Amino acid sequence: MSRLASLFQRDSKQLLDSLEQVIPGLSGDTQAVHQAFRYIHSIRSQAAFLQYEQVADKASEVEDFLGAVRVGEKIADSEFLNDLLKHISELRSMCQNPRAVPARKGSRHVAAVVPKENVLAELLKNVDDYPIFLQQLGDTVRRQEELLVVSVQISEEPEFITQRKYLLLHLLEQHTGVLLHSALESSEDVFLALLATSRKPEFLEDLLKTSAVSSVDVQMVSEARVRAAAESRASYDPGNLTGLQEVQLNFRLREYERLLFGLQYAGMGVPVLQDCMSLLQKSGQTFLGELLNNLRPMAESAAAEQGKIAVCKVLYDDAAVSLPVASVLREALSHLVRNAIDHGIETPHERQAAGKPEAGTVNLSAHVRDGIIRLEVSDDGRGIALEGSSRDILDQITIPGYSTRQQNMNEGASGRGVGLDVVRHSVESLLHGQLELSCRPHTRFSLSIAADLQLLTVIIIQTVQGQNHAIP
Repeated sequence: MSRLASLFQRDSKQLLDSLEQVIPGLSGDTQAVHQAFRYIHSIRSQAAFLQYEQVADKASEVEDFLGAVRVGEKIADSEFLNDLLKHISELRSMCQNPRAVPARKGSRHVAAVVPKENVLAELLKNVDDYPIFLQQLGDTVRRQEELLVVSVQISEEPEFITQRKYLLLHLLEQHTGVLLHSALESSEDVFLALLATSRKPEFLEDLLKTSAVSSVDVQMVSEARVRAAAESRASYDPGNLTGLQEVQLNFRLREYERLLFGLQYAGMGVPVLQDCMSLLQKSGQTFLGELLNNLRPMAESAAAEQGKIAVCKVLYDDAAVSLPVASVLREALSHLVRNAIDHGIETPHERQAAGKPEAGTVNLSAHVRDGIIRLEVSDDGRGIALEGSSRDILDQITIPGYSTRQQNMNEGASGRGVGLDVVRHSVESLLHGQLELSCRPHTRFSLSIAADLQLLTVIIIQTVQGQNHAIP
């Protein structure tokens, strides 16, 4: 059993034990409901990070179950609590043997489908500042815009779901005002959004029916209904920010909490705080080697599924990045590796005809120089059949929708660029790095980011004088 699997088992057991302890208080204690929700959210975040997809799905189901109580849609009566205990028992069994319930090879990720009546509640989970959100609602009324709730079902490979969501978000932001969205919920294959627009629902349905989208549902919702639902939650401080906004819970959270307990009662002060910081820094990171090695089986498996032969070679320095940064890098690198297999590496017959060995090569590397981490994905395949400088070609293939247009016009064109606009957005906008392309002699994508990059979530506190203070 791997070290991460063992840590996940231990931590999920502690979280579920803690959850069962607060269950008796769910019927009358609002804070108990919020705490229970945070325990489940922690399990779902960790399971999604480790790609224990069925565990993440089950945790999401329990999360929705508790969420109904949290927003007042259900009452925590004896029947509800008995059902909740059954869900927890099933989840506990999955968590203690996560490798026994992985997603099937080549299958699509199936998330807990959000019922239509719960879409608004799901979106309101993403509100960071309720006063500002309520002000935005008022502005919508003054502009005489309609409020629309959009639900999009995505049929995409698990590692590409987040990129697909950002493509949809980009389309919506070009034509509407996006008030809320679920693009950061990377473990679910349903994209939700609350829009303020003068566009007709039919226009948005046609706009969003892109590749890898299986269904689109657009509903009008009144400002009064949204405001009432938001105001009912405004007193709740959402301690479970999602995706890149979330301080990723690490596998030593229980030890961290024990140290905080010691700080409160043992009076150890500064030494305890130093221990807390040390734990957080050490346990909240992923080594570059672990990140790249996890891509190797995906590359070779993807090649085999297409009747190709590919050897994935990995070379890296001994360095680490924070978990949120690693999550963004993993998705970007997964997409580049998949593109190399799908559209770069040829079939054995084509390679023989070109005088190449039957097995293609995909190279993954990560090096640290002068405070910069440089990751590269290259292949010895057919290359990119476009004229111009590498910079011009990169600009062209990262235009949103580029590859779709190319394939429709001329199937058999280079095929590069499937979602590369999202990869570029992730690297340059989210990580403040740089994406580069070299086309000679073979295709090579390079990602450069600062070695000490941190994605940090802070709590913004506004004083009565209007001053803002950020607390990590």
